[in-house]
Amino acid sequence: MDLAMPELDGLGRDPSAGWLLAGLGVWGLLVSRRRWWPWLALPVLILAPPVLASGDWDAALAGFLVIGMTLSGALALGRRWWVA
Repeated sequence: MDLAMPELDGLGRDPSAGWLLAGLGVWGLLVSRRRWWPWLALPVLILAPPVLASGDWDAALAGFLVIGMTLSGALALGRRWWVA
């Protein structure tokens, strides 16, 4: 007996959907505070050359997640976030 809703059937089986949702979450976190907006240039500047050279958008999304989560932690917690 299949209890899944047919309209959501493919969403859970597509691994890229989870990555896209995670990317949107990190983007939303960085955009949520206006004083963090200039910091959005950092991931773009770091990831633009590899994406232009290879065209690998999956790697760019993974890189954005890494840089975005690290950056949001640093911006939210400041010096308390740094390892002594």
